[in-house]
Amino acid sequence: MSKGVHDVKNDLYHYLKVIGGGRFATSGVLPNATNPGLFVHGVGKIGLPLSDRDAEALAIAANRAPFGKGSETFVDPAVRNTWELNPIQFEIRNPASTTTLREAVERVAEDLRVLSGASSVRPELHKLLLYEPGSFFDKHRDTEKAPGMFFTLVIALPSEHTGGDVIVQHGDDIHTLQTQGLYDFGYSYLAWYADVNQSVSKVETWYLLVLTYNLMQQLMLTPNLDEVLTLWDKQLCDNESGASTEYTWDRLVYILDRDYSEANISINQHKGKDQLRMRYLSEACRDHGFCAHFQFGQFGSVDEDEDNPYWAAGADVHEFLLEELESTWMLKTILESDGQRLAKGIELEDEEEEETIINRPDFEDLEPDDEECAGWTGNEGCTATHFYYRTCAVVSCQELADSTICRRGVA
Repeated sequence: MSKGVHDVKNDLYHYLKVIGGGRFATSGVLPNATNPGLFVHGVGKIGLPLSDRDAEALAIAANRAPFGKGSETFVDPAVRNTWELNPIQFEIRNPASTTTLREAVERVAEDLRVLSGASSVRPELHKLLLYEPGSFFDKHRDTEKAPGMFFTLVIALPSEHTGGDVIVQHGDDIHTLQTQGLYDFGYSYLAWYADVNQSVSKVETWYLLVLTYNLMQQLMLTPNLDEVLTLWDKQLCDNESGASTEYTWDRLVYILDRDYSEANISINQHKGKDQLRMRYLSEACRDHGFCAHFQFGQFGSVDEDEDNPYWAAGADVHEFLLEELESTWMLKTILESDGQRLAKGIELEDEEEEETIINRPDFEDLEPDDEECAGWTGNEGCTATHFYYRTCAVVSCQELADSTICRRGVA
């Protein structure tokens, strides 16, 4: 296979890795911040650092903050004990505060390595939150509050307090973002991907006052991705015209961070970095957007208990006896970006096709998602197949299920 073909795969891998490739959470101080000039309807001007008198007035004007569970919204102080004001209830009257917001967005874009930088991020004011002594928020995950929302931004206003740490978790990584102590007379920012698990620890003393923003990323296609796909286009055209006899992949598979059911596989339902990557791919591929369910199966012999003929059905997962196993790779289901099924059961039948997987995962230490165990019969040994399921993007130029996916299509 030519070096150029390898470059397409590697370049696409590195490009997708860069998209959302930074940290998933960040925090820091805003040394140049200005007083936002908070004015709350029915209360008046709010002084900073926050006084007990103004905090008590805010609590009277505010409402209990709700939380979402599935498609429903609840108010339960045992889960979320926080006061909130909606943007229609207050004003930010100092025009210079836009500079503070822009500084916070720039720092977040740099810290989280946002593709195209701060110029591609649009902040949208969401709430003014007041945490009083005893306030907290149990572990939860932010919902997408606006189309294209990828990050949550919090600007902590000058307010002396202890407690109120934000604990964010992505996989096994846990970060604690603090506001106490350092910012009694200053401003700070906290930000995280909207799909991470998070909680707010109990405020022990005094008050914590914060402005929250939804950060939407406006996609700005960069030359790098376009150049990679243009090179691939040329290789495919040369191959079709006979100008080149080198093998060229007609599809490449990228495994997403999360697994999605068929009901929520559309791009709009993807979370965090997955949505960023799929949106950029779809934009670059001229809006031919598709997703796929990916299946990896391992087949091999397993230990058996001849004294228990029902043994095979009794265990959840059986250990393979041999290291060398037969394996299969399959695009189990391919769906359009709106979730409509396009094709199914496309096997990657040989080593060449297996190499179309850009970021091939290592399943060695992972528990399988499913297993089929044949049990033992007569002189034959016991065999089992372990199945691993993932959701992926397929950049494709081939026909699938009697529908031609245009060059630069994302399946």
